[in-house]
Amino acid sequence: HLADRWGARRMMLLGLFLSAFALALAGQSWSFASALAFQLPLVGTLALMITPSLAYMAEATSLGGARSFGVAYGVYNMAWGAGLLGGPAIGGFLFERLGFSRLVLAWAPALLAITWLLAGVQSPASPTEEQPI
Repeated sequence: HLADRWGARRMMLLGLFLSAFALALAGQSWSFASALAFQLPLVGTLALMITPSLAYMAEATSLGGARSFGVAYGVYNMAWGAGLLGGPAIGGFLFERLGFSRLVLAWAPALLAITWLLAGVQSPASPTEEQPI
């Protein structure tokens, strides 16, 4: 509902931005109970980022016509799968070298940089934004 109201791109960027802070907060846990408490905002911000991403893909590829959907979703799913394969191995390697707290504190600025870069990318207007005449 929020992606329909405010646009999938805006929701995805907001979720990405907020997840940087939630991730840094999660790294400050001192007990199992605090880790659970800090995990709740992180899960919420990740949902804001991941859930509208498919709607945003549909918006972004709609300008290319019906034939572009197959290519775009193929590349999207390949990138998603590559992240699922490589992410845990890379994360485990970095966890062993840096520790959890330093790893999430190092990742938070990277998320902010990614958000800034994606915000600068031109995209089609979301359904609630007015189209120029």
